[in-house]
Amino acid sequence: MIKRQWNKTNVVYKMAGIKHPNGLKRSFNNVIAEVSDQQLATFGKILETLSDGDKFESATITDNTQVFDVNA
Repeated sequence: MIKRQWNKTNVVYKMAGIKHPNGLKRSFNNVIAEVSDQQLATFGKILETLSDGDKFESATITDNTQVFDVNA
């Protein structure tokens, strides 16, 4: 039997604006396992308020999950 164990989730937000036309990446580690689209969008808007004119462009989510055979 195969079992999956979530280890961590990382999110990289891409922000862009006049000062960063090609984008600026901001990384956040150890995010909750099942982050929702609404949570990602809300945090992107928060980052906009903390930035100097940059706008939230995208978010890349990376999940780290271990898969193993429980019968081994």
